[in-house]
Amino acid sequence: MMILEDEPWIRKGIENMLPWGDMGIDYVGFASNGKKGLELLDTYRPDIVITDIKMPIMNGITFLENIRKMGLNRIKVIILTGYDDFIFTKKAIQLGATDYILKPIDPHELKETVIKAIHTIKQENQTSLNVSRVQVANYLYEQVMHTSKPAYEEFILPFPYFSLLISTEPLSKQILKTDYSLCDYFSFQFGYAMVYTLCFQNEISYKEMLKGRLSTLQYASNNLGISKLYSSERNHIVDAFQEAQINLQKNLKHGIKIEDLNRKKFYLSKEQEKEILSLLQMGEKTKLLQFMKELIKTNFLFEEKWIFTFQIYTFLSRYLNKPNNIINNNSLFYKLKIANCNEDLDMITEEEIFPLLDQIIGEWNKSPSDIGKRAKKYIDENFVNPLLSLTLVADTLKTSPSYLSHIFKNELNVNFIEYLTEKRVLCAKEKLLNTKMPAYLISEAVGFNDSKYFNRVFKKQTGLTPKQFREISNT
Repeated sequence: MMILEDEPWIRKGIENMLPWGDMGIDYVGFASNGKKGLELLDTYRPDIVITDIKMPIMNGITFLENIRKMGLNRIKVIILTGYDDFIFTKKAIQLGATDYILKPIDPHELKETVIKAIHTIKQENQTSLNVSRVQVANYLYEQVMHTSKPAYEEFILPFPYFSLLISTEPLSKQILKTDYSLCDYFSFQFGYAMVYTLCFQNEISYKEMLKGRLSTLQYASNNLGISKLYSSERNHIVDAFQEAQINLQKNLKHGIKIEDLNRKKFYLSKEQEKEILSLLQMGEKTKLLQFMKELIKTNFLFEEKWIFTFQIYTFLSRYLNKPNNIINNNSLFYKLKIANCNEDLDMITEEEIFPLLDQIIGEWNKSPSDIGKRAKKYIDENFVNPLLSLTLVADTLKTSPSYLSHIFKNELNVNFIEYLTEKRVLCAKEKLLNTKMPAYLISEAVGFNDSKYFNRVFKKQTGLTPKQFREISNT
């Protein structure tokens, strides 16, 4: 919390009015006017600002206007006002002030107002994490499934650093409890496993997590892999995913020199993946079994065949509508751990992998064009939902996210992220032209949870910022 107040006795009264620390609030500092307050935003990074309306140099209203223009909608601004400041108070509410408090300040009213702001912040933080989960999952499905780069992947995770953890079993809440070492996390299912995005404030926190809870977990279970620490300001999602997957392979099978084997990255080429998908889509099980047997025969070394078997399974599992049943029994991963020869791997292929083909063929009983049309219709009707995801649409249509991504790319000639973003930007254009809504509210109204992200995406697609688009269109 930061206070903006030019009268020292009022400021000191607020400072001492409530036990801020006991309320979970860190009082970081103050400024005597709005101009100084703007200068201190980067230093203090407040979640809550309590500001007087009337101050010299820059008043509270102008301060509020500036932080809205800067896209800092996350900051909750509580206005201190008098009975004769009704016009200013109304303007503050229009600009998105969280609340206002009449002078003289009543301690009970101040406490209730701040508690309400804290509750809102917690809700928004959870929504922000949920949106990040959607963005990471969408991006992984689009990027891992296809070689082409999605057009709108420039999202930033809500913490400075992150690491991806892949586990074949869901992790307990005790392992993932948030504290000084782990800021927060979110998870989603990605085919055969759970992917956890672990959020950190700094490198020290990450090392503490590795030495502590994750170290204990890795001794107890080898069914997980974790990436190194990456900066959230650059998009390293796929790098982190591939690294975590390689480390999972290492942990599953000790003794295999996976560093050498993975120089080729993936033994299953994109062309081979396309052939498998094509045969699955046509329901050609006999041809598919023959094709896969020929593929596996080309890998003679046990180490190579082990990796190849693992990768075929992880590839196929992404196309299962509900792979939870397979994850829960975990038999394949146990068999992979104890496999010691090519015959063991042949048995795993026959008993664990080939049966997946029947499940996938059985689920793909609708034509791709029908699924594609229904998916586009669902997006057209629900794009304003910031949590709309490939997984949500796939669940609605009773198919897998990977298959839906495949249909978008190969049948509709556009990927899911592109189609969803184009719908949102088109709607934003209409609102910029036909309403006086500020850009940050339009951002929320069309499904973008973050106004800065909205501005980046809008400019990338139109060549103009929302403000420039509105000004040029109205001239």
